[in-house]
Amino acid sequence: MNAPIMSLPALTEQDWFRSADPIVLLDHLFPMHGFHSTPEQPRKLRLYYAACARRAYRRLNTIQRGLLEAAELLADGLLPEGSLPDILEMCEDTANGNMLQAQELRKLGELLGCDPTAWENKNPATDSNEIQELGRLVFQPFHDIIPATLRVSRPLHSADIVREVFANSFRTPWWQNEWRTANTLGIAQKMYESRQFQAMGELADALEESGCQDREILLHCREQNEQHYRGCWVVDWILDTKNHYLGLQ
Repeated sequence: MNAPIMSLPALTEQDWFRSADPIVLLDHLFPMHGFHSTPEQPRKLRLYYAACARRAYRRLNTIQRGLLEAAELLADGLLPEGSLPDILEMCEDTANGNMLQAQELRKLGELLGCDPTAWENKNPATDSNEIQELGRLVFQPFHDIIPATLRVSRPLHSADIVREVFANSFRTPWWQNEWRTANTLGIAQKMYESRQFQAMGELADALEESGCQDREILLHCREQNEQHYRGCWVVDWILDTKNHYLGLQ
């Protein structure tokens, strides 16, 4: 007989903003309803794991960097048709700690239409356990269903990135379509495509000019120590991505 699932204390809005435990936050967003509760993994959760991998980018080896590019394409439905089976095989290899060969790297570049030299890292992680853990992290966005959170080691998760990708579920900002101006759209699109988010302060100014006075939105854009990634809930809303910006569907 399976042991009963222990219920956790309900998360509060204060916990959401203060908790340093990303697993607690993820369990709040995606509660387990049973031992076989495996809903489809949404775009936002895929991008959460991709953002965690971006945070560890300097330690990824060359093939892991290429697979991260593929993961972001997959999240947005842009992975080249027919490429997924070969990419999944490479993901499984690196998740098992195997060092892929030059021909596999060239093949990945061909599948994605990219120059693999752009992913080169001459000083990646060398510890075999860390290589395997990073491989599991890069593999995580490719799962069709929500897998066990702890398949990725806890230090590779980030509470700050959870709050970066997923909006506060306790108080939904009262979004106004008038805030989607040519200016806000242009800034958000440029940041998303380049993965360079230094213009978040500029985006906050543009939102204010369009009439936005929501404190939580503006603070998210202007927080000095905040790191932003693809999936940022403010940028996602402005770009009106195919999934609701809360990202739970």
